[in-house]
Amino acid sequence: MKSKLLCFTVVLLALCMMTGCFIKHKNRNAMDRIKGDIECEFRVGKDAKTRMDAIETDVVFDKDKFVDLFNEQAQYSPTSLKYHTDDCSLKVNAQDEPDKWEEIFNSEINIKVMYDRQSRNVSVYEYNSKLYFFVLSMGGKSKPEEQGSYFMKLSKEMSEYWKPLLKQVREDAAEYQLNEYGCFTVERAYSYDGKYFTKISESGDSIMITINDKNNELVDMIIPCRKSDFWGVCWENDNYNLWIQSGDVGVVCYSLKGGDWVLNSDAVRPDYIVSKYDT
Repeated sequence: MKSKLLCFTVVLLALCMMTGCFIKHKNRNAMDRIKGDIECEFRVGKDAKTRMDAIETDVVFDKDKFVDLFNEQAQYSPTSLKYHTDDCSLKVNAQDEPDKWEEIFNSEINIKVMYDRQSRNVSVYEYNSKLYFFVLSMGGKSKPEEQGSYFMKLSKEMSEYWKPLLKQVREDAAEYQLNEYGCFTVERAYSYDGKYFTKISESGDSIMITINDKNNELVDMIIPCRKSDFWGVCWENDNYNLWIQSGDVGVVCYSLKGGDWVLNSDAVRPDYIVSKYDT
C-alpha cells in the first residue's frame, strides 16, 4: 500500500510540473520583512553578482520594496519553467543574436542587501526600456528551437518604482567607470565602424584579448599583460588602433598591420582617449 501511495505521489508531482502548477509558488528561499538597519551594495555589468567592485551611489530604497522584488524573482521555478518556456516574457539566443544577448547581460544590476548577519541579492536586467529577471537557460540539445536564455518581465508597479532608481545607479556606475578605467572598458568593445570587436578572457595568470569580426570569426589574439594589471581596452574613433592600459606597462597601442594587431610604440594617443593614469 505504501509503495502504491509513493508511486501515486511521484506521478502527481510530475503532472504538476508538466502542467505548470509550480511555475509560481512560495519559494522556500523567500524573504520575510526586514527589521532593523540594512547595508546595500550595487554592482553593474555582465556577471554583476560575482564582481568585486561595488558602485558608490547615494541611491536609497525602501526595505519592503526590496523584499517584494526578491520574492517576485524567487517565485519563478526553472525546474517548472523549462517545460513552459512559452510563459517567459523574453528569449534570446547567444548564437543567433549575439549583440542582443550581450546588451541584455551587460545591463545587469545586482542589488545586495546585508542585514542581521544575513545577505540577499537579486539581479535586474533591462532591454528596450523594460526590466526583467533572468530565470532559465536552455541548452536545446533535445529541442534546439528552445535553446536560449529566458527572462521574466517585472510587474508594472515594480518597474515604475525601480526603474528611476536603477537609472541613477547606472549613471553613478558610468562615473565610477570613468574614474576607475577612464575611457577604457573590460566589456566587449567595437571598432568605430563595427567591423571588429574585442572579447576579454583569462589565460592562466594573463589577460587574453581576442579580436573578432562582425561575423564573430576570430581575427587575432593579444596577450598584453598579467590579469592583475589589466585595466581595459579602447578603440580610436576613426581607425583600428586599439589602446590597452595596464598597471605594468601603462597605456600602449596595437595597430592593424598585415592582418594582425602589433605593438606600435610610435603611436600618439588622441586626447579623447582618457586613461585612469592621466593626472
